[in-house]
Amino acid sequence: MFKLLTITFNLLALIIFGVFFEDVSVEQDLPDNVELGNEFVVTVTIQKDDFDGYAKYQVELPSGVTAKYVDKGTAKFKFEDHKAKFIWMNLPKEESFKVSYRVIVNDKSLKEVPVSGTFSYLSDNQRMTVDVMTKTVVIGPLDKPATPQANAVVSVTRDIQNIENDLYQVNLKIKYTDVRGFAKIQDIIPAGASVKPVEAGGSVFSIVNTKVKYVWMNFPEDDGEINVSYRIDLANAKSKNINDLAGEFAYIEGDESKKVMIGNPSGVDLVASTEPAKTEVKKETKKEKKSIPVTNTPAPQNGVVYKVQIMAAHKSVNVNSYFSSKFKFNENVEIDLHEGWSKYLTGEYGKYLEARNKRNNIRSSYNFRGPFVVAYNDGERITVQEALMITRQKWVN
Repeated sequence: MFKLLTITFNLLALIIFGVFFEDVSVEQDLPDNVELGNEFVVTVTIQKDDFDGYAKYQVELPSGVTAKYVDKGTAKFKFEDHKAKFIWMNLPKEESFKVSYRVIVNDKSLKEVPVSGTFSYLSDNQRMTVDVMTKTVVIGPLDKPATPQANAVVSVTRDIQNIENDLYQVNLKIKYTDVRGFAKIQDIIPAGASVKPVEAGGSVFSIVNTKVKYVWMNFPEDDGEINVSYRIDLANAKSKNINDLAGEFAYIEGDESKKVMIGNPSGVDLVASTEPAKTEVKKETKKEKKSIPVTNTPAPQNGVVYKVQIMAAHKSVNVNSYFSSKFKFNENVEIDLHEGWSKYLTGEYGKYLEARNKRNNIRSSYNFRGPFVVAYNDGERITVQEALMITRQKWVN
C-alpha cells in the first residue's frame, strides 16, 4: 500500500528540474532575454539511454504566449491550454536527440516568461519523470547582477515518532539564514522499507532506491524554519533499526556545494558548523563507487567533476582489453557500479565545456552508441543539470 501511494505521489509531485534519474537527462537551451514583443526558440536535448516506447515532453507556458514547433522529429506536437506537448508513441532509437519550439510573446505587458518542462517515459512498466530547471526569459534588458549573498547558517535536526509496531514518522527541521537557490535533503533509509510523504515544505519529494529526497530549486529566501516529514514502514526492511537513518542537507553558497549532516534520531543536533562534509566521509563515498580503471588513476578528486559515459551494461567487461579490441579505443576507462548497471566512463574535467568537447570527439571518432556527459560531486553521481548549478556554469549544446 505504501509503495503504491509513493509512486502515485511522485507522478503528481515531480514538476521541476530538481529530481533526476541518472540514466536519463533533459537539457534546454534558450536566451536570457528578448526584446519587447519578440519571440525566441527553445532547443531541448534528451539523453534517454536505452529506453524506448511511449514518452511525452510537456511545457507549461504562461498566459499571453503561444508555442509552435520548429523541429518535432518523430513526435506529435500539440499546443493547448498553455501547454506545449511533444508525444512519441515510440521514442527514437538514438540515445540522444533534440526537439525545438518557438515561443511567441503576444502580451506586450509581460516582463518575463518562465520556461520549464517535464519528460515522462516508461521504465519496467512504471512511469518515470525527469524535470527541467525553470529558466526565466526576461522581456527587455536584463537587470544588473545581484549583490553577493551573505554566508549561510544552517542546522538540521531529526525527530522520530513511533506510530505503531514498525511504522514511524520522521520529522526533519531546517533552521537557516541566507540560504538561496538550489537545496536538497537526502535521507538514506534501510533497503526494503516503504515510505509515504507527509509534508514537503514546498519541495519536490522523490524516492530513488534507498534515498528519500526533498529538492528545492529555489529555497525560500525568508530566513527561518522549514519542516518536512515522511512515514516509514520497516516491516519488510532488511534492518528494522530506525536509528540506521542517516542523511544530509545540501545547498549552494557562492560557487561551492555545502553540506550539513542531519542530527541523530534522538533529536540532538550534531551540526557544529555549515562547512562541507569532512574528508573521511568523502573517502567512504569513493570506496562505495568501486571504480576499476584501465591504468593507475590519481587520488580521488573532491568537488564536482564531469566525465563521459561511453557505455552501460548489466554485465561487466574487461576494460583492459574490451574497448581497445572492439572499438579501437585506447584511453583510460573506469567502471562505476551504479544501481545494478556497469557504467563505463572516461575522462575527468572540472569544466562542463571540456567534457562536452570530449564527448563530441568520441562521437565523431568511435562507434559508441550515444556517449554523453555525466557528473559526480565528491564521488557521488549527480545529474549534469545539478552539477552546472553547483559550479555556476552554463550548459552548452
